[in-house]
Amino acid sequence: TPLINARLPKKMQSLLLLVGQKAERENVRVFAVGGFIRDLLLQIPNHDLDLVVEPAAIPFAEKLNELLRGQLTTHEQFGTASIVVPGGTQIDLVTSRQEFYARPAALPEVEQSSLKNDLFRRDFTINTLACSLKVSEFGTLIDFFHGIDDLGKGLIRVLYNLSFVEDPLRVLRAVRFEQRFGFRLEETTLSLLENAAQTRVLEKVSKERLYDEIQLALLEEKTPEILIRYFELQLAPLLFPGVCYSEKLKNRLTSTREMIAWAGRNWPDAAVSPSALYLAALMLELPFQEARHLCRRLRLPRNEVERVLAAVESVPQLLTKLLTPESLKNSELYHLFSGLPAEVLLILQAENSLSRIWESTSLYWEKLRHIKPDVGGRDLLAEGYLPGPVFQEVLLALKDARLDRQVLNREEELSLARKLFAMKEKNDA
Repeated sequence: TPLINARLPKKMQSLLLLVGQKAERENVRVFAVGGFIRDLLLQIPNHDLDLVVEPAAIPFAEKLNELLRGQLTTHEQFGTASIVVPGGTQIDLVTSRQEFYARPAALPEVEQSSLKNDLFRRDFTINTLACSLKVSEFGTLIDFFHGIDDLGKGLIRVLYNLSFVEDPLRVLRAVRFEQRFGFRLEETTLSLLENAAQTRVLEKVSKERLYDEIQLALLEEKTPEILIRYFELQLAPLLFPGVCYSEKLKNRLTSTREMIAWAGRNWPDAAVSPSALYLAALMLELPFQEARHLCRRLRLPRNEVERVLAAVESVPQLLTKLLTPESLKNSELYHLFSGLPAEVLLILQAENSLSRIWESTSLYWEKLRHIKPDVGGRDLLAEGYLPGPVFQEVLLALKDARLDRQVLNREEELSLARKLFAMKEKNDA
């Protein structure tokens, strides 16, 4: 209770008390569980609330929502409900239950059970902590599996030896939590994880579920460390076949995080996809066809695939052209970068820190892509010129001249257009 009062916003404190009062009136037991309690103890903000309800979640959720007036969703077959309250906080409610796995990596069969069994089905001891919210028990901390001990020691520990076999995604989750919190894998857990990697249990998981878990890793603050750890634990060959680990890859991944932060500050309109950027950093040295196959294997959305493959295809060629001894004109830079997503420019910066690369990409994104000639097609029509191939050539030439500051205003552009048309007519004659 002192932690709730000291570390949670007043709105969340009020919400917990309201839930507890409703539980008392309805004569049910309600517990805040999992990540919410873990992060409360670690002093990490986490305002999405996971609740376990005894005996049944859905009837209690319906009663609770009469007070909260939020958006209620129920799933009868699973005995779960969620409420999105005004302000955006999400409350997930589940009936206390236990799970049975008919075979490794299968989705579990569920039946109603006690709180202890419900917590035992969870992935790691640090996620098994619970706190009663019912008024008569409010604030009572429940720790069946020594989760507080492991939090204090900074350990990621599974609850039973078949944990990674029954749900192989826990292998990736273990690495994600290890790096997020700066913890370490407990000795037996590490041994079980290494065995799971050797026996390739991740191959039994559907590609959709696997991609969802990888996507979560790509959104973490410590994504580079997570991806590097995949290589250290021999998980990467199952996730990213063909990608070879090297010091260069390690540095590129770390630089990619810096580029994401830098773009957030300097290119706010770039709408950068961190996951696409990290995947491009991973696949940069793969042959294009192998990279495309890996994108399909990961079930990436089309817009992610386009950004990743644009980087894989373009970056090596761009580096060759940008690092030539002669400086490129603005128009040449524009044509090099035009149409490419911002992720390509950022991977260029992550791959090579030379000032020429930074100056070129920044000049294009911040200035060149916004430059447009004052004279357009309608102006040329008004001058009496007819549409056709020459017409388009002149428009492109005007754009290049404006980029290279050979013309500075509308009058100079029109003068240049007349000269270009005249030269073309003379050559044709």
